[in-house]
Amino acid sequence: MASRSSAGQLATKLGAWPALATAAQFLCIAIAAFGVFSGARKLDYKTAAGFTLLLSLAASPSIWAHDWPLAAAALAVIAAARPHWPPAIQAMALVFWVTPFIPLFGLSTIAAPIIVLVFVAAVSLWVFGE
Repeated sequence: MASRSSAGQLATKLGAWPALATAAQFLCIAIAAFGVFSGARKLDYKTAAGFTLLLSLAASPSIWAHDWPLAAAALAVIAAARPHWPPAIQAMALVFWVTPFIPLFGLSTIAAPIIVLVFVAAVSLWVFGE
């Protein structure tokens, strides 16, 4: 079976005990909640809305291909709010966009959650750094 993506599942795939994997997931949820709170206070409405959609993917205990409309909506809303993306973020968005296909074809069991978390972190740095 193909792999699902989340911080807790990544920890499990890397050999963490179930309690540590659960703690990793709760930490990711707490960081995402802080990001939503900070985004609501510091970002314009459209960027904050797209950022919240993106953070909901990172905080989710399971992300799978059927959740990808949420990723598409997050990218579309952020693109509407910020039409000029740095080239590095554009390249990362392309990799992020194809992430659901990685586990479907058995290419990697840990790449998908890493890509999701790294992309969310990069977007966080970008939207708060401007």
